[in-house]
Amino acid sequence: MVRLDSPRDIAVITFECRQCSSNVVVKADEDLLVNEIGRYSGTTMYGVSGASTTAPLTRLQVNADAAWTMTIGGLDTARQVATAPVEGSGDEVVMIENPEDVATLTHDGESNFAVWAVSGTDSDLVVNEIGSYSGTVILPDDGGRMLVVVEADGNWSMR
Repeated sequence: MVRLDSPRDIAVITFECRQCSSNVVVKADEDLLVNEIGRYSGTTMYGVSGASTTAPLTRLQVNADAAWTMTIGGLDTARQVATAPVEGSGDEVVMIENPEDVATLTHDGESNFAVWAVSGTDSDLVVNEIGSYSGTVILPDDGGRMLVVVEADGNWSMR
């Protein structure tokens, strides 16, 4: 159990367990943030979906069969980019300073590919597919920055 010194409404969480060989779980009170079999390295977000949008983060439960590291930070710890294109692999949280209002997303993995686009006024699950994916989606457009939260088991791109 990891208890936070002060509650957070929003948190960017980077978790790594390179030697894990069984189920790896990182769980907030009601949100499952990481659930993988075997080694894991990625960044996820608390405060975007599920119950976390209303309950502050105060603690995390970690189940792992090897040594792990975790960092918990604010939005400033998300990967920062000026504009698309953006490419990555696995779970990631990206802040785009000057986003477009549409994007073409690709994924070459085998499992769930979910992408949330969060602007100052809107939060939208723009992709939720299993396996490889290629498609164009509408993004929130309020003229400001956009936070993109990606859950993926493979390489992905946003153009």
